[in-house]
Amino acid sequence: MIFLSSLHPKEFGVGVTVGGVVAALRWGVFKGMQSSEAGIGTQTIPHSMAETDDPANQGILAMLSTYSAGCVCLLSSLVTLITETWLDPTLSLGIEMVASSFALYFSQWGVALVILSAFLFAFGTILGNSFNGSVCYTYVMNHRFSLFYYVGTVLLVFFGCLADVRVIWALVDYLLIPVAIPHILSIAYLNYRQKHLLSLPATD
Repeated sequence: MIFLSSLHPKEFGVGVTVGGVVAALRWGVFKGMQSSEAGIGTQTIPHSMAETDDPANQGILAMLSTYSAGCVCLLSSLVTLITETWLDPTLSLGIEMVASSFALYFSQWGVALVILSAFLFAFGTILGNSFNGSVCYTYVMNHRFSLFYYVGTVLLVFFGCLADVRVIWALVDYLLIPVAIPHILSIAYLNYRQKHLLSLPATD
């Protein structure tokens, strides 16, 4: 259904004439970056602290964690597609639709599972990004004024819970850009100056 809908002459023609392709690319790129934001640089901080003799394998592990996040998003969308909850106009796109899909077959247990998964994902995201931010902050500030960072983080989490989720998503869209640019430039520089670090060792 996904491929037929995107390649059907009528849908494709309407999408081209009204700019639907551009909108789809915009949503696809930004939501893909949000679901796998670890792939644009944030994951490098904890992985760089790993005690390993093989940095190539550590990098592969970091990439696998990013792809696993994308796999979870794909599975969630397929669940809503198969159960046809996406046809319900009363449901908003997001966790509400996924929870309704699970509730069709698992009743309250399905909803509880989605809530637990969302809680663990949100809690892990807060801890992980707070840690990454603290490492960057202490590096820039030379391990001074750390209390200001932690107070600011707590306030951002608090007000983020009260803010409109659409505002937060839009803000994240633009904040990911300055994170991605230096990371991409660093990879390009590494490929140009240190090619031997990117080549895998030969195996027998």
